Amino acid sequence: MRLLRVFAFAPAPLTGRGAGRAAGLAHRPAVRALGTLVALGLLRVRRGGAAHQYELETRHPLAKRLRRLYEREAEGR
Repeated sequence: MRLLRVFAFAPAPLTGRGAGRAAGLAHRPAVRALGTLVALGLLRVRRGGAAHQYELETRHPLAKRLRRLYEREAEGR
């Protein structure tokens, strides 16, 4: 959930290391979780160079709901 929260508000794609750092996760567990989120279709990945770039798959049916949930959470509702 912490990774999804990071991606719900990310203005640009993030590397696995950057996403893990933002979510407070070590690199290896973050990469495993990112792989799962990609497999579920919640994130998309662009492979290239030394680092993969991840972002929320906005066409996924849950993407808008997740953003609303985390916005409400941030507002304290």
